[in-house]
Amino acid sequence: MNVTWMEIPRQAPRFSDLFTNRQLVALTTFSDLAQEVRVKVERDALATGLPGDGKGLSSGGTGAPGYADAVGVYLAFAQSRISQYWSSLTSWHSKGEKLQPVFGRQAIPMIWDFSEGNPLSDSTGNFQSSVDWIEKCVQAFPCNGSASAQAADASQQTISTDKLVSTDPPYYDNVPYADLSDFFYVWLRRSLKVVFPDLLATIAVPKAEELAAFASRHGGKTGAEEFFLNGMTQAMHRLAEQSHPAFPVTIYYAFKQAEDDGVAGTASTGWDTFLDAVIRAGFAVTGTWPIRTEMKGRVRDRGESNALASSIILARFTHELRTVHCG
Repeated sequence: MNVTWMEIPRQAPRFSDLFTNRQLVALTTFSDLAQEVRVKVERDALATGLPGDGKGLSSGGTGAPGYADAVGVYLAFAQSRISQYWSSLTSWHSKGEKLQPVFGRQAIPMIWDFSEGNPLSDSTGNFQSSVDWIEKCVQAFPCNGSASAQAADASQQTISTDKLVSTDPPYYDNVPYADLSDFFYVWLRRSLKVVFPDLLATIAVPKAEELAAFASRHGGKTGAEEFFLNGMTQAMHRLAEQSHPAFPVTIYYAFKQAEDDGVAGTASTGWDTFLDAVIRAGFAVTGTWPIRTEMKGRVRDRGESNALASSIILARFTHELRTVHCG
């Protein structure tokens, strides 16, 4: 008997596979409406007397265009938040009898079945509830002054010059932040590209530059470790060199890893590499203090004995005080 094998090409998973057709219609519709609202808000703001200075939010505008852009940003945040309730990976919270969002931790889970809410209902997962949460955040902002945010390469930036610095760097190879960010980025970009054309210029979140030790991006484990060590050393050096001498630098590094190195027993490549980078950058550890910093209600604490419970402060004293928080 002759048997002929035929290779059937398998279509690669796409981002759209995370949503049903009905959910995609809802998300794109609300995205389109958010853009229409921004145009209407600007028109109404002009009618009330706000100046039409022609400067949008990305240019520091405070007139009608900037105001309209700000409203558009908040609506885009609401849609971004609700996207994890309008997905084919949304689960059911049996105890609370409600929808469970996609992200319970820093990973996209695999589920056997999913629950689906009605965007126009009064139940969990409706759009109005997401808008309400954004409003609560805005009302709770701790200050009314002006502020700005900039994106820059940590190893090349000069923003930290004479600044008080507090940072939470990537945890070696634990969390693929850039990959996970695509879940929200594509919807934010669709709604806000006209507001922040430079910030949202790429179709997806840039990944090659991410300071993380992923073997798939850097030709294997050795290349990934070298990339992380060199990049973290440069980033730490910029902080040690530029930050304000009168204030501490705080770095929150919570990395949980246990591996057998075959020689000395249990080891942690992530910790070794990070601390090596910190010391190479010019920081010197002269004291440590353990502090209980973690809450009990996190997903990872449910039945896991190796969950992070406290943070360790690594202190550097020279003619100035600098502290490095590590978990």
